[in-house]
Amino acid sequence: FFYANPVVQNFMSIEPKDLINKTLSEISISGVLYDYFRQTLDAIKAYPNKSSAEITIPAVINGTATDRIMSFAAIPDFNENELETVLFVGHDITEAKQIEQEIQDKNRKIEDSINYAQRIQSSILPDIRTVREFLPRSFIYYKPRDVVSGDFPWFFKRGDDIFIAAVDCTGHGVPGALLCHPSRLAFPLLPAQG
Repeated sequence: FFYANPVVQNFMSIEPKDLINKTLSEISISGVLYDYFRQTLDAIKAYPNKSSAEITIPAVINGTATDRIMSFAAIPDFNENELETVLFVGHDITEAKQIEQEIQDKNRKIEDSINYAQRIQSSILPDIRTVREFLPRSFIYYKPRDVVSGDFPWFFKRGDDIFIAAVDCTGHGVPGALLCHPSRLAFPLLPAQG
């Protein structure tokens, strides 16, 4: 080790000055970190290219032991086409990973809700076979742009009357599309005249 940033003490439990001029085998660090350094150095010796990795290591932050997710870049430095040193740059990305996980969890919940809304909406769509009993040469073209559509057809028969609606709730989101079902409208549907 030729240089160590003071923050390495949090992640290696060694003061930076105690690293200088020591080899990897001469220091005591966590097995995960040791394995990462050893494997990366061996890989760069064989194929001297920049590499990156994310690893979870034990650390002591403000006196508290915790696991931290680190993003490492290993950058080889050459002198006259010969590998001279490898610069390891590490960034603590624990909080960013936690936020990313929270966003993924929220997205999954939203997607689950929208998929459930799609099942609800599908259950209120008219069955083309029922419609064709009364209108044999009819068809329904229903293709939502997204999972839940703001536009949908509706069909209802009461006595001798047939009620047909093309409902447009576009722009009101999933709740509007579900609540805009004609059976919930505030005005009565009138049968077509003639």
